[in-house]
Amino acid sequence: MHIHTLVNDQSDFIDASAAQSLAEATQAFLDFAQWLM
Repeated sequence: MHIHTLVNDQSDFIDASAAQSLAEATQAFLDFAQWLM
C-alpha cells in the first residue's frame, strides 16, 4: 500500500513537470512565431 501511494505521488509530480515543460515550450513557440511575423 505504501509503495502504491509512492508511485501515485511520483506520477502526479511527473504530470506537473510535463505540464510545466509543455507550457514553457508553447510560450517559446509563440514568441518565435511572433518574431517571424
